[in-house]
Amino acid sequence: MCSDGSIQDRCQSRIIESALLWRLLRNIGCLPEIQSRLMRYIERTDPVTTIERIIHRAVLTGQSQQAEADAFLGGFEHLTGVRKKILLSTLMTLTGACGIDQTAAGQKIEYRGHAVWTELIMCAIKIIRDEATGESIPSDRQFLIALLRDYPRSRVWQGNALAHLLGLHGLFAFAPHDPLLRAGVTALASQLNFDGGVPFIVGQDIWMSALAGMALTESGIAPDGASWLGEFIAGRQLADGGWGYDRNTTQSDVDDTSRCLVFLHSLDASKYADVLRSGLNYLTGMAGPDGGFPTYLRGDRSEPDLTAGAALALAAGAPPRADAVRRAGLFLLSAQTADGSFDPSWTRSHSSVVAHVVSALRGLREAGAIPAAQTEQAISRSVRYLVQRQNLDGGWGQRAGQASDAISTSHAIDAITGRADARVLSRAVSNLLQQRDLDGFAAPPDQVGPRPIPYDFPILADIHVLSSLNRLHALAPGSDEISRRIDVRPNSARGAVLGH
Repeated sequence: MCSDGSIQDRCQSRIIESALLWRLLRNIGCLPEIQSRLMRYIERTDPVTTIERIIHRAVLTGQSQQAEADAFLGGFEHLTGVRKKILLSTLMTLTGACGIDQTAAGQKIEYRGHAVWTELIMCAIKIIRDEATGESIPSDRQFLIALLRDYPRSRVWQGNALAHLLGLHGLFAFAPHDPLLRAGVTALASQLNFDGGVPFIVGQDIWMSALAGMALTESGIAPDGASWLGEFIAGRQLADGGWGYDRNTTQSDVDDTSRCLVFLHSLDASKYADVLRSGLNYLTGMAGPDGGFPTYLRGDRSEPDLTAGAALALAAGAPPRADAVRRAGLFLLSAQTADGSFDPSWTRSHSSVVAHVVSALRGLREAGAIPAAQTEQAISRSVRYLVQRQNLDGGWGQRAGQASDAISTSHAIDAITGRADARVLSRAVSNLLQQRDLDGFAAPPDQVGPRPIPYDFPILADIHVLSSLNRLHALAPGSDEISRRIDVRPNSARGAVLGH
């Protein structure tokens, strides 16, 4: 825990951002020592995703990977549709992997009316594409420059390295000598990790502090730590009543706001009454016509994970927003797929979203906000979905058949505790604790951004494990078989959280 009461951790480096900065520095012709560090990172890093493999090979060989890029884009589908495909295509174009995707070249790019980084990214992409055909529009250039200027030059723009990099590539396309370029790459170079690579974002302190605060509050073993986290969170509320993922951003979102509200309410609802009221008003205003909640902007697509978090926050409010809670619960019931799962949204782990929704449905059922019988059926389907996909070693992977990891297993334990056979739960806990080492817990990247590209904050594994064992202790304290296998006060996870 840091002196300001926050939980801090470094986002791990990624090939994509590192290649983008390396290419930009080469284009500008500056910071040769940073170029060397970036290249060494790329050379010794093994790519994980398809787009990383394509970019990695293009940078190391200096040759186009057009066939592989075309095959990747041809088979790509995502809920964000054409916009995401254009983004991925541009990432590969800027790093030398392919030319501009002609199948998307004719698509009209609208960049206004989105989250702040989406506006910057899509405006930059539009400029890059238009400059290639000599059709650049002055108003696009002005918009891009205004966004870049409206943020301290010494810092990474909105804390989002990927957005900043794309914005600078867009600026280079029409103003290669603009002072904003040199200031921008210098700010990005200052955020290189020890391995020489560039992270996706420079921090996620609000998100991590809210999650850690809830885990510590539930554990009952670190009251001072939770209080410090509460002060930090309350002091970072944005003007609209919401919170962003990090102190560096001005963009609020439903996910972070929900987590902050649930934590502050559990910590001291009376002390933070004004903060909670403002946050609940923000959430209520974000509800969609279908009762669900989007990530950033009202009217965007509703998603189960975001809706579960909002429902939990609204139900805990004083007084609870009964109609919004009921409609959110009905949305969750309608969003469940036939096998019991839910759209994974901003995570790679299916058990993560299932656990979050099951937690919301349990609470709403107990409050009488949604039909009890239908809710019970939905919870049972989700539990059965997880139990049927438990690995032979007792754990869960991010997808069925993948190797067990601490985060996915923790979320699965959250969902099945109190519902699954004791032997299933005992095997799960056994697997989880076997993944502990002297430094705590580790897991592959669970979050994605931009979707579906993974990024990693290592401390999240410890936070999720602590939260899961709290839930286990609360809901299954009488199971002798489980109690023999677990330490219900997981000192390694707690210590890792408090030590950051």
